[in-house]
Amino acid sequence: HLVDGATPDEGEIVLSGPQVARGYWNAPELTAEAFVEIDIEGTPTPVYRTGDWGIRENGHTYFVSRVDRQIKIRGHRVELGEIDKAARDTGLRSACTVFVDHALHCFVEGDEPVDFASVRMEMERALPPYAMPSSFQQLNSLPRNANEKIDVNVLIERVKNGS
Repeated sequence: HLVDGATPDEGEIVLSGPQVARGYWNAPELTAEAFVEIDIEGTPTPVYRTGDWGIRENGHTYFVSRVDRQIKIRGHRVELGEIDKAARDTGLRSACTVFVDHALHCFVEGDEPVDFASVRMEMERALPPYAMPSSFQQLNSLPRNANEKIDVNVLIERVKNGS
């Protein structure tokens, strides 16, 4: 099932059933945070919030991204991963967009100089104006955490520190 979307065909993916409640027995605070009650076929049913955003097409639910990479800017819900994808679709090796002080900042990875005017023009064809980054910055490599995922917090600090 999907909840909290602008339409019934998008939203956070939720799961129901006894198997999803493991680890929440006698933990009311965790339970209240992780579960929500929805109506399923006329019956109020507790469901587990996965933290994943999905869409429904042709009767199938598809994972789109993590909810925690979703922001609201100028009244619009924006998935930062979609901005990253639009940047990569211009031929960039890797990109990560962060949201700091009500502005989008896109970091890209690459050894060769990037023509950001061209990147911006291509991205403008793929993204609505409110989803366009206000700044771009190139790094030889994007910072990684211990799990080899891009360390978004390091990028946020770079923006805050003006570096």
